[in-house]
Amino acid sequence: MFGYALANPVFLYALAALSVPVIIHLLFKSRRNVSPFSSVVFIVKSAVVKSRRMRFRELILFLLRFLAFSFIILAFAQPYKKGSSQSGGLRERKAIIVLIDNAFPMSRRTDRGMLFEEAKALAEKMLGEGGQFAALPVCNPDHSWGGWTSSLSVVRHAISEMKISGECPAYAEAITRCAAFFALSDAPAKELLLVCSAQASRWSDVRDVLPSGVGFRCITIGDEAPNLAITSVRKALAGDEKGFQVEIANFSPTPQKTVLKCLSDESEIATVPSELRPWQKVSVAVDVDPGKLAGGTGRFVVSGTDSLDADDSRWFSLSAGKPVSVLCVEERLSPSLSDQQTYYIRMALEPDPASPGRGTRCWTESDESAKLDEKRLTGVDVLVLSDITGLTPNQTRAIEQFVSAGGGVAIFGGPAMNASIWNANAWRNGAGFLPLAIKETGRAISESDKRYISELDSSNSLLSAFGRESRGALSVPEFSLWMRADVGDARGTRVMARFDNGDPAIVGKDFGRGKVVFFTFPCDNRFSDLPRRMAFVPLVNETIAGLAGQGWRRSREAICGAPIVMRRSEFPQAVESSARGVLVNLPSGERQYIGFGEKGDAEFKGTVMPGIYALKLCGDSEIPIQDVPALNIPVNLDPAGSDQRRAGDIARFVIPPKMIDTIIPGERQDSVNSGGQAGRALLVAALCLLGAEMVIANRLRL
Repeated sequence: MFGYALANPVFLYALAALSVPVIIHLLFKSRRNVSPFSSVVFIVKSAVVKSRRMRFRELILFLLRFLAFSFIILAFAQPYKKGSSQSGGLRERKAIIVLIDNAFPMSRRTDRGMLFEEAKALAEKMLGEGGQFAALPVCNPDHSWGGWTSSLSVVRHAISEMKISGECPAYAEAITRCAAFFALSDAPAKELLLVCSAQASRWSDVRDVLPSGVGFRCITIGDEAPNLAITSVRKALAGDEKGFQVEIANFSPTPQKTVLKCLSDESEIATVPSELRPWQKVSVAVDVDPGKLAGGTGRFVVSGTDSLDADDSRWFSLSAGKPVSVLCVEERLSPSLSDQQTYYIRMALEPDPASPGRGTRCWTESDESAKLDEKRLTGVDVLVLSDITGLTPNQTRAIEQFVSAGGGVAIFGGPAMNASIWNANAWRNGAGFLPLAIKETGRAISESDKRYISELDSSNSLLSAFGRESRGALSVPEFSLWMRADVGDARGTRVMARFDNGDPAIVGKDFGRGKVVFFTFPCDNRFSDLPRRMAFVPLVNETIAGLAGQGWRRSREAICGAPIVMRRSEFPQAVESSARGVLVNLPSGERQYIGFGEKGDAEFKGTVMPGIYALKLCGDSEIPIQDVPALNIPVNLDPAGSDQRRAGDIARFVIPPKMIDTIIPGERQDSVNSGGQAGRALLVAALCLLGAEMVIANRLRL
């Protein structure tokens, strides 16, 4: 009526409250009582006049109460002026951004089709006539920003061109960027319309990022549905060549039976059945022969009742290399093999340390520190130093050259270590290969003084076998001797584990192209029961394999939306100097060339879909260098986006209720900020009417 509509018509049910003034009027209406009286000749005329005046005032009171209640109800219903009746008015001076969720959860299908297509159709219906418009996706909105436009056809074309991204929805980041785009508009009225899925996991990011002075509405589509997902793929312990640990999750309110498969070039290699309870995650052990993987790449696939197939697979890539040559050096070798300090390390690396080279992973040798020189390090991949008193300057230079060229060094502490000699030669105020300065030797006088590892950085590649689920494996061993060290001035040193008293237990440092890891505790059973614990074998294997970069190991992984950073040092040293860039082969079949910067790094930002991204090294031109194998990087979905739950109540809880308006899909409503102005005007009018009602009622009582 009169070009107005209601933003919240549900409040019209409150019109039933208009019966209150009617009831009050009827209950307190004055009644005429007829009583016999001797003579009324002189007062009839006066009584009639006064009765009419009272009835008129009562009618005024009734109308005031009726109008006051009506205005209050209409104020909550939020009337606003339709844009179609405002030629050249407020609608034409309004800037609207339609933000559409294009993250991978929107690829879920319902009875009405894909959620993303439903969202795009709904967004087009929400556009009115006149004003400034822009349509942006939630994932990478700055890449699609084409400026403000008053053409609806341009906006609808931009919406139709939007595609699903493999990224998780980052609502906070998208809304923050939209706030910057609103700053480019001089329209007095601005509104942000978000069309998204019922995605619970990322709604907490929206708090406190809504731009001030901008109207905001959210339309959620979709609801809870059965969903199975693969949340992680982890290579088993380094000693197990075929072992994988695959975590699958059931984000469904009902039990699910599933079959986990390993595929390579769409050929089935392994199959493991499983059954999951509602909202359960399980880790499934799968044996995969690396020799059957085409190019060392493959993917795990889970099958079952599912409405979101984007997260049903996870890609992985393995890299192969020659067996690792390990040289174990200690102060003096005991004639008895079992009495040597590095005996347990060699036992962990090889089935039979008395016959080195028979293992498929490592070739271990042992020697005394006096024989350690540059010639002895020839052909060695990893050097293990166990409780060495000190190194000579010549030995220090030989080790630093060895590490700078790409070798790995593992240092184990012990009672024979001389702190002053190590600090003077190998530390040198941070210039040497020693990760930190040694202060003194710590000893446990009693059982209560023994130390335990309490902090562990499981995100480090050398300690990847000890995730959160199994981090207790390294907290069980007890240590009665350790080297106290100071990390305050250690530049580039990473503390990977600490004892319960705060002293560093495992520290690492990059030196040149190689790595150095310092274990502040001994590697034998003299001052620790670690060699007798289950954690010792995976700890040694993961450390040696990480320092050498050899053996069948899972390559690094990227998440959709995150950049891939490549370095020249990741490719063979023989062609490193001639490398100028990298040619990236995308899963879609497209190719993109990325050149190396001044620091030898190249960054690729186009990971918008999962799959294997093959990186080929290029020389002066964009032609790949021959005989250099491709570096395969698996890119997978963020598992945080797989947990599908209804977000309507969550969105209302996180976002202030006055700033959110959830609309049923398929309905069309025009929303203009003038609704708030009209509501405030109605409330002011209602207050004025109530004030007038109080004055008249008081006079009537008098």
